[in-house]
Amino acid sequence: MKNRSTSKLPVKLARGRERFDTWRSKQSKRTRLPESLWSAAVKLAREYGLNRTARVLRLDYSALKKRLESTVAADPSPTVTEPQFVPLLASELTAETE
Repeated sequence: MKNRSTSKLPVKLARGRERFDTWRSKQSKRTRLPESLWSAAVKLAREYGLNRTARVLRLDYSALKKRLESTVAADPSPTVTEPQFVPLLASELTAETE
């Protein structure tokens, strides 16, 4: 039987929680998370938000935020082109209306 908080989670986030819980159950208390789990957490944080992901996966918010920011800095988004100024002459506008 699922508990209430798990049943309301998106499928990917619930799977992420199960993956983290499974890993934690097999480790000693103070073992560091492997990079594969951190990568999964960052992907989930991009999709579902930093706070929600950190809470659901029981991760330190600040640690997840640093990893998320470092991936954003290392992988910049596609260049967004600024709109260009196109001068319109009054004669061009009135020529068609006449």
